[in-house]
Amino acid sequence: MADRPFAAGSLVGSRAWIIRDSGTLSGVYHRVPWSAGLNLAECLPTPGVGDGPHELVGIDCECGFYAYHDGSNDYWQDRVGWTDYRVAGIIEGWGRCVVGLRGFRCEKAEIRALVVPEDVDDVLMGRIRSRYPDVPWFDTQAEAVAAFPLGAERRDHAEP
Repeated sequence: MADRPFAAGSLVGSRAWIIRDSGTLSGVYHRVPWSAGLNLAECLPTPGVGDGPHELVGIDCECGFYAYHDGSNDYWQDRVGWTDYRVAGIIEGWGRCVVGLRGFRCEKAEIRALVVPEDVDDVLMGRIRSRYPDVPWFDTQAEAVAAFPLGAERRDHAEP
């Protein structure tokens, strides 16, 4: 779209995932599995949002990978009513992006860091670590953010 500003680089933000029994991490809302490397967003049906063809990660849709750049992480911090295990972490996102006041959503993303969950047993932790072997782990969200500061990055990404 010509009326949207262009910026080179990527965005870094915090988010949460659901931990499946296999050790795979999936999105909290759509529950789509995340890979250890490059993840490409796809348009998925969202109740109340237009079903017709639209631009991926467009202004008028809700598709894309979500993350917070303001230091919050609602799906991690608000634990009331949880019935599943979750893990917090940091992603780097690029490609087509929409930036808001608290965060962003992006077309392409990679997991850059994960935070050791306090309520997950060693067996499940082993499964997670084997699925995401190159992702560094931190004891706290603050340590992860210190290693991967939230906000904008200036680096090139090879297109898949």
